Amino acid sequence: MGTRNLTMVIHKDKPVIAQYGQWDGYPEGQGSNALSFLLNCDKEKFKNVLQRCRFIEASKRKQNEINNFLKKMGCKDGWMNGEQVEMWRKKYPFLSRDNGAHILTLIYDDETDNNLWLNDNSEFAADSLFCEWAYVINMDNETFEVYTGFNDKPLDKSERFYFLQEQNKHYEERREVDGQYYPVKHVKTYKFTELPDVDSFIAEIEELTKETEEV
Repeated sequence: MGTRNLTMVIHKDKPVIAQYGQWDGYPEGQGSNALSFLLNCDKEKFKNVLQRCRFIEASKRKQNEINNFLKKMGCKDGWMNGEQVEMWRKKYPFLSRDNGAHILTLIYDDETDNNLWLNDNSEFAADSLFCEWAYVINMDNETFEVYTGFNDKPLDKSERFYFLQEQNKHYEERREVDGQYYPVKHVKTYKFTELPDVDSFIAEIEELTKETEEV
C-alpha cells in the first residue's frame, strides 16, 4: 500500500540515513521492519558500516555521475519504464523508493569497503500530509523513535523535527495550499534495552495514535 514514510539513522549527532519509502509505512509494515532489524542486528557492526554512508547531495561529482547515468539510459523528467527501473536498481540499489526500512539490512549486509551513497530525504518529515510515518534509530542515545503524520498542530520546541517547521519555507508555502499540516509528530521512544516484540509494538503504537486522534 502506498503509505509514504521515512527511515532515519542518527550517528555521531547527525543523520547518516534518511530514506524515503513509498510503501507500507504503517507500524505493521516499515515500523516492524525497522524494529526487527534492531532486535536482530549486531549494533557495533552496524555502527562500523554507518561510517561508510554518504549523502549524494553533498557531492556534486556523485550527482553528475547519477545524472549522466539517467541520461544514458533515456530517463526523462525522472520517469522510468520497467526496464529502466531494473537498470536503476542494479546500478544504485540503495536509492530505490521501494526499499523503505529494508535499507537498514541492505547497508548492514554490504560486504564491500566502498562508500554507500544515499539520498538525504530528511526534509520529507516536514510534510506530514505526505509523510505518514517516520522511524528514527538514534545510535548515539540507543533509542528507536516513532513519529506519525497528518499533524495539524504546531510542534513543541522539544520535538526532533521542530526545526523543519521553523526553517523550511517550501513547506510553509505548501501549508497555505494544502492546509495546516506540520512536521511529523513524536509518538513513542524505545530504549534499545527495552525494545518490545513486534506484536506488542504494533498494538502499542496503534493505541497511542488512536488516543492522539481522539484528543
